[in-house]
Parts: sequence; structure tokens; C-alpha cells
Amino acid sequence: MAAEEILRTRNSNNGSWKLDLHGLHATEAVLALKQHLKGIESELAINSRASVGSRHGLDNKAMKTTFPTQRQTTLHVITGIGKHSKGEAALPAAVKSFLTDNSYRFEDSRPGVISVHLKFRFE
Repeated sequence: MAAEEILRTRNSNNGSWKLDLHGLHATEAVLALKQHLKGIESELAINSRASVGSRHGLDNKAMKTTFPTQRQTTLHVITGIGKHSKGEAALPAAVKSFLTDNSYRFEDSRPGVISVHLKFRFE
């Protein structure tokens, strides 16, 4: 319950494309990231299928309003840099290990922030 409260508090003003895991234990953070990625990728898949179906029934103006041509595909995951950790920061290492094990492309966009490229591909 504490992890859920930390997650809710830290992410209350964030959109879907920013996930703050700072303050969670590594296993809690990986679980939250896994669930968040699944939610985003599921939503993108649903929207993509709706977009493909709508191409046959909507005019171009309606399609542009409903389905923008530029879509977000990078999730920014805040892990922190481990200032309060004894030794090496466990959270960034656990997140990167999960991403690698699950074939996500990612990079450190700045210290304490990992940019994750979603696996979902648009048509």
C-alpha cells in the first residue's frame, strides 16, 4: 500500500508519458513500470486499430482531429541517481535490467531519467 501511495503522489501531475519511480524499492518499481508499459502499449494498440478502421469511414478532417499524425512513443522514467543509496543505486540498475530482459530500447536522457522507446509499432 505504501508503494501505491508513493506512486500515486509522485505521478499525480504527470501524464502517461512520464513515470516517477523515485522512492520505490527496486521490485516495486519494476512491477509499476511493467504495468505502466502494458497500459500504454494496450492503449496505443486500441487507438491504432480504431485509426485503421476509421480510415474507411471518416473523412480526412475527422481523422486528423481524432487521430493526430504525430504520436508519442517515448516514456520518461524517473529513477533518481541514488543519492540516498548505500553503494550503487539499485533502482536504475533494476529498471535497466527489466528493460533489457524485455527487449526495450532505452537510453539515459539525463542523470536519473531513462527514456524508454515503446515496442509497439504503428502501421
